[in-house]
Amino acid sequence: MNKQIEIQFISDKENNWTPEFGKTADRLLKKEFGDNPEAYETLKKESYEIIKLCGDPNEKEHSNTGLILGYIQSGKTLSFTTVSSIAKDSNYQMIIIIAGTTKVLHTQTNERLHKDLETKINKDWSILKINDKKQTADYAEKLKRILNRRKRNNVPENRLKTILLTVMKNHDNLSILNNVLKEINLYGVPTLVIDDESDQASLNTLASENARNFTDDESTTYKKLRELKSLIPNHTYLQYTATPQANIFIDIEDELSPNFIYVLTPGDGYTGGSTFFSKDNKSLLKILESADIVTPDYQPASAPESLKEAMRIFFIGVSHGDIVNEKLQNENKKPNSKNRTMMINPHHEISPQNTYGKWVKMLKNLWIDKIQNEDEGIKEKFFNAYTELKKTETNLESFEDIFSRLDYIIEDTEISILNTDANNSDDKVDWDVYSNIVIGGNKLSRGYTVEGLTVTYMPRYLSESSNSDTFQQRARFFGYRQPYLSLCRIYLDEDNKNNFIEYSKSEESWRKTLKDHIASKKSLNDFKRTFTFSPSMNWTRDNVLKDKILKKKYNASWHRTNSPFLIDADSRLFNYELFNSLISENKSSFIENEGHSDRSDFQIHNFMEIKASYLLEKFLKHFKFSDLDIGFNHLVDILENRFSNLDMINLYIMSKGHNRIRSLKNNSITLFQGRSQNSNVYPGDSEIREINKPSLQIHCLSIQDEDKSKKIFDNVIALAIWIPDGFIGKVVSQN
Repeated sequence: MNKQIEIQFISDKENNWTPEFGKTADRLLKKEFGDNPEAYETLKKESYEIIKLCGDPNEKEHSNTGLILGYIQSGKTLSFTTVSSIAKDSNYQMIIIIAGTTKVLHTQTNERLHKDLETKINKDWSILKINDKKQTADYAEKLKRILNRRKRNNVPENRLKTILLTVMKNHDNLSILNNVLKEINLYGVPTLVIDDESDQASLNTLASENARNFTDDESTTYKKLRELKSLIPNHTYLQYTATPQANIFIDIEDELSPNFIYVLTPGDGYTGGSTFFSKDNKSLLKILESADIVTPDYQPASAPESLKEAMRIFFIGVSHGDIVNEKLQNENKKPNSKNRTMMINPHHEISPQNTYGKWVKMLKNLWIDKIQNEDEGIKEKFFNAYTELKKTETNLESFEDIFSRLDYIIEDTEISILNTDANNSDDKVDWDVYSNIVIGGNKLSRGYTVEGLTVTYMPRYLSESSNSDTFQQRARFFGYRQPYLSLCRIYLDEDNKNNFIEYSKSEESWRKTLKDHIASKKSLNDFKRTFTFSPSMNWTRDNVLKDKILKKKYNASWHRTNSPFLIDADSRLFNYELFNSLISENKSSFIENEGHSDRSDFQIHNFMEIKASYLLEKFLKHFKFSDLDIGFNHLVDILENRFSNLDMINLYIMSKGHNRIRSLKNNSITLFQGRSQNSNVYPGDSEIREINKPSLQIHCLSIQDEDKSKKIFDNVIALAIWIPDGFIGKVVSQN
C-alpha cells in the first residue's frame, strides 16, 4: 500500500479530542512498511483519521457507530489492526473484534492479530479468543484483573495491558462474550468494537417483517450485538465491509445505522475488477462451458478437462515461483512470494465441494505417478499449460527446469476442503506450506483471505435472484496480486464474467455518489440514498430493510427533466451558459431536422451526431439538476458506463434553441410537445429520435405560472434522453 490515500469521511458531529500515535502503532507500521516510508505515512494518516472520528476515551459515556468502506481483499484487516493500535496508544482499554461468521475466519483473524501485533514479543496486549462457554468465569476473572491494574498507582507503563477480545459472529459466542462483560463494571472503560464483514449477520433480518406487521422483533445475532453495545457505556462501533449495500439502506434510526462513513482507498498493487476484466488482461480469463457449471441438479460425472487445465497451469506457476525463490535465496535476498494458492469454488453445498476434493487428490496422485514414470503424454499436457502461461509471464523459467521438479512441487502441495462436513479432516489451510489448493463454497466467499492466490476455478451458476453484495464477495481473486498478476488465471462462465464487469462499473458509480456527499460536508441525515448499479442483480436482501427499495430501470424509454427550473438562479444561468457553449463549439456541425414542409418554426430542430464521450465531459456531467430531477444524475452515471462502448449519439436542439413556453403544474411541466392534428406533419417530440440509438434533446424554455398569466422563468434548459432497448441500467433509492 504505497499509494497516497485520499482521506474521505462524513460525520454528523465533530470530535475535538486528539488521538495519540504512539509506539504500538509505530511498531506495527514499521514492521509492515519498514522499507516504504510513503506507505507508512499513508496508513498512519488513514488510521488516525478513523480513530479521530471515534469517541473520546476520556469520556465516561459515549456511543458512536461508523461504517468503514474498503474494496474486496484490499487490506481492511491491516486497517482495523492499525486503528486498534492507535486506540491502544490513545488510552482505549479494550478492543473487541467480531471476526466473521465461520470458525475458519475467526481462527484466521485471531492468528493474523497475533502475527501482526507480535504478541509473543510484545506483552502489552492480552488477546483472548472467546469461544468456550465453560471458560466464562475464567474470561471474566482475567478481564477484571487486567482492568483493575489500571486503577492502581505506580504501575509501570509496560505492565498496563490492553485487552483485545475476538469472538465469532453468532448468537452463541456473542452470548458468552456478553455474559463475561456483565460480570465487569465497564463504566469508564473506553472500548472500540470492530465488526468485520458488518453487512453479514449483524443486521436485523426481521426489519422488513416488523414494518409489515407493526412489530419490533429482533433476529438473534442482531439482538446480541445491541446487548453488547448496551453493556459498554463508552464505545465506538466500527463496521468494516467492502459491500455496504445493506448497511447504507437500513433504517436511519436503527442503532447500527452509521453516523459517520469513511471510504478507504487501496494502495498500489491492488488488482480489482478494473484490472482483471480490462481488455488488456483478457488472457487472464478462461471461460467455462455450460457442461462445466455445477447446479443443484447437475455436476459433471468426472473431473472436467477445464479443471485439469487449471491445475496444470497452477502447478507450472508454482514450480516457476519455486525456482525464482531459490535463486533469490542463493543471492541472500528475500523470496518474492510466501505462498501460491489455487482456489476451487464449485457450489455452496457440501457434496460438490467434497467431489472436487476427491478429483483434485486423485489427479495429484495420478500425475505424480506419471511424471515419475516418465509418461510422455503427461509431459506434453504440462507443456501446453506452460505455453498458455507464457502468454502473460514472459520471464517464465525454462520448461525443462520447471518440469524437472514438478513431481516434488505437486507432492508438496497441500489440499484443503473448507466446509462443515463432520467427516472432513482437511478443514484447515497450512499457510506455512508454499503451495496450497483450497476447495470450498461459502467459507471462501466472504472475508476469507486466500494467500498468494493465482488460479481461481469457479464453476458456479449465477442465480437470477442474486444480491449484488453477496455476489461480489465471491471475488476472492481480487487483492494485491500485481507482483504476480501474469501467473493468474480465472475460470468462470460468461454470465459471471459479465456480472463481475457490471458490478465493477456500478461499484465505482455508487462510491462516487458517496464521495460527492462527503465533499459536500453535509450530515448523513441529508444523504440521499440513491445509487446506480448492475441491472442483472438485486441491490441487497430485503429482509433487513424497514422500507422497500425503490427500483427504476432505464431501458427503451424517454427520461425527462420535469422540474428544471427548481434550482437557484446561479445554477439556471450556469446551465444556460453551458448550453450556449455547446452550441457555439459545434455550430458548424448542426443541420436542420426539417421534416414535413408544413411544420412550424418551433417544429424544426437542429441535429448532429456527436461523440458520446465529448457530450458527457463537456455537458452532461456538469449540468445542474433539481432535487426533483435527481434521477437524472444517476442516468448520467449509467450513460457514462454504457457510453464507453459507444462512439456517437444523436443530439437535437429543439426549436433550434428558441424558447418554448411551458406552464407550471404541481412544480413540474409537460416538456414534450404533442403531435400535430395531421401526424404526418409533426409526430410529436417523443418521435424525434433514432429508435435503436441513444438520443439527447435539449429544450430552451420560458416558464409561466399555472394560470398562464405571467412569465416566471426565462432561458431554462431542460433535457430529454432516449434510452434504446438493450441499453439498460438500474437505479435504487430509499423511499
